[in-house]
Amino acid sequence: MAKLIKEEYIDSKGQSHTNLIWWCPGCDKYHVVSPEKHSWNGSMDKPSFSPSLLCNPPDHNPPLCHSWMTDGVIKYLSDCEHSLANKEIEIPDIPDHVMELFVEK
Repeated sequence: MAKLIKEEYIDSKGQSHTNLIWWCPGCDKYHVVSPEKHSWNGSMDKPSFSPSLLCNPPDHNPPLCHSWMTDGVIKYLSDCEHSLANKEIEIPDIPDHVMELFVEK
C-alpha cells in the first residue's frame, strides 16, 4: 500500500504542478501538501515535510489539524482539534477508496 499519492496536474496557464496526498486518521480524510510550499525529502514511504503542515485552518472545514511529519512519523501538535492531538503515529497506508480517486486504472 502507498503512504503518499503523487498527483501531477497542469493549471490554466499551462504550468505543471505536483500535489502529495496523505491519509490523516485524526481527521478521517486525506490532506494535500504542495512541494512548492513545503520542502519534502522525496520519500514516498517515509516522507518528511517542513515547515509544519496546517490542514483545515479555522476559516475552512474543521477540525483544525496541525502536525510535523518526519521520516514517516506524524507528530500531531497541541492545537489539533481531534483525538490525536499531542500524539505521534506512523503515517498510515492510504485507504483503497481514496486511492481510487487519484490513481488511474
